[in-house]
Amino acid sequence: MTRTDPLIGEQLGDYKIIGLLGKGGMARVYRGFDPNLERFAAVKVIEKGLAQPEYRDRFQREARAIAKLQHPRIVHVYQFGETEDVYYMAMVFIDGKDLAHLIREARAQEQLIPLPRAMRIISDMAEALDYAHEQGVIHRDVKPSNVMVTPEGRGVLTDFGLALSVNEGTIGSTFGTAHYIAPEQAVSSANAVPQSDQYSLGVVAYQLLTGRVPFDDPGITNIVLKHLNQTPAAPSTVNPLLLPGIDDALMRALEKSPEARYPNCRALVTALEEVLLAEERERAETAFLEDWDAPATPPGVLIDTDVDRPTTLAVPSIIEASTDLGMAIASATGEMPAAVLPMDEPPSQPPSRPPSPLIKARSTGESPAVSPTRATAETKRQRSAAPSPLLIAGGIIGLIALIAVLLVLSGGLNPPDPSLIVAMLTETPTDSAAASAARATDLAATLTGIAALSANTPTDLPTSAPTDLPTSTPTSAPTTPAISPTAPPTATALLPTNTPPP
Repeated sequence: MTRTDPLIGEQLGDYKIIGLLGKGGMARVYRGFDPNLERFAAVKVIEKGLAQPEYRDRFQREARAIAKLQHPRIVHVYQFGETEDVYYMAMVFIDGKDLAHLIREARAQEQLIPLPRAMRIISDMAEALDYAHEQGVIHRDVKPSNVMVTPEGRGVLTDFGLALSVNEGTIGSTFGTAHYIAPEQAVSSANAVPQSDQYSLGVVAYQLLTGRVPFDDPGITNIVLKHLNQTPAAPSTVNPLLLPGIDDALMRALEKSPEARYPNCRALVTALEEVLLAEERERAETAFLEDWDAPATPPGVLIDTDVDRPTTLAVPSIIEASTDLGMAIASATGEMPAAVLPMDEPPSQPPSRPPSPLIKARSTGESPAVSPTRATAETKRQRSAAPSPLLIAGGIIGLIALIAVLLVLSGGLNPPDPSLIVAMLTETPTDSAAASAARATDLAATLTGIAALSANTPTDLPTSAPTDLPTSTPTSAPTTPAISPTAPPTATALLPTNTPPP
């Protein structure tokens, strides 16, 4: 700022003038600093030689109106005074931009101020106006340039130069800004009521939501006549992104008659918020239903919808398919363990996107790339989780022995030779495939014999086994003896035949 402005560097009251912030009409606003309190202030000044009595009275009325309003959304006055040349008023310095400047910035980018930010500013203005009305003060000049917006996005109402004190009254001249003036105030400022400020707030809200004012024309008189006689276009027709419900909520504040408007400014904000909340709920419900109807697909898993038959997946089994014992039992019984169930052939059409490395490695038999530490831990986990062949064989033999004991207790068999059972339980199986296959064959034959015994044993079996039955297992051939429907076999017949007793 150059030194051409005579007030730069001068002292007005407690404030030293540092620089010019803005000007309009006959008033200028400077940035001042109070060295005693170490605070900045916005110092509004009008020159006595240029100011008409009407403007001097207006300036003093503004200072008095602000002085009795103590609200966080209304600018606060620090000091009012005069010198030989000027009247001045020091107010709270707001480090921000006025709303008109923000609207121009958004328009230059062909955008609107974001809706949440716009609604917060409208709500702050409504709160400030309702408080002023409760104190008997009508602003009469609500417009974007009289609203300062802080860096946090909060609105602060300023410039009460046209404020009307209900107790003091006013002259009948017309005051206000043509684009934002209420119809009754356009006729005479003496007709201004609290709903007049609400009308102006409705015009500001209309501009924030649509990007333009309800009425515009090169001539001020034509604009005023439109406020008096014409109905604004519905906001949703100007901005198609708005719901039609916004029209009813906002247009009520723009009614020609003050009695047809909301009882206060907060009611206008509430109506707008209800419409916007209903819109958000509708969007959320639509998104929820779309997600509900969509098929659930785990992240990273590709589902081939071209396959019209179920895929048989391999599941964990108590018998490992990779062990000789598991393969031997499968060949003897004709039933394959779940771990070796065949997978369906892959779909003829390749997937639309490559699977993840882990899925690809499993499908091709390759080992996925993992860190050495993880690979070691995975190997240990698999070894600890997989049952050993010794435990499996011991469990099956123990199950057979238990069935035999139950049959003896029920009177269907003679007590077996304990030494045979001990020999079977303490036998150490070899690791050869042939031995495992032989033991599996004997076990399968034994299971078949037990099933036949349960189906064919008569109900009038003697309570004790005949004494002339053999007490040892034949060793001539590793086969299961035929089971007679009238003579129950001995317990030794249930044991594998290829293992001699000790």
